[in-house]
Amino acid sequence: GIQLFFTWKTQFMHSLNIVFMVMELILNDMLCLPSHIPIGMLWGLYYVLFSWAWLRYGSYSVVYYFFLDPTLPFRQSATFLIVLLTIFVAFSGLAVALDSIALHVRAVLCLLGIVLITHTPLHGIPKPIKSERAQR
Repeated sequence: GIQLFFTWKTQFMHSLNIVFMVMELILNDMLCLPSHIPIGMLWGLYYVLFSWAWLRYGSYSVVYYFFLDPTLPFRQSATFLIVLLTIFVAFSGLAVALDSIALHVRAVLCLLGIVLITHTPLHGIPKPIKSERAQR
């Protein structure tokens, strides 16, 4: 169940991935250009298609992210994907903008971003929310 998402391995994998991506953004010499954004969008499309194929043909019938669930109504699914695309484009624009800033300022901003994105006051596995019907 949900406990799988809160194991130290899963948390470490996702958090360490963010650290590596930000370090790459800080230290690389390759510029982030607006013309690079469609490549990331195509990679995201590939992931959507992969997850749907994994759901249909894989040995596990599980959707790892609620917004990739192909059984959702079209309007809800399209809304999720448009919001996700908007967030991606906003962060890509931020990466393009960060390339024009001095290295030491860019490093501080990126590290501050890591803290703001990953910090949470919550600890442990979330408790299930009981529905009103179950409380009666």
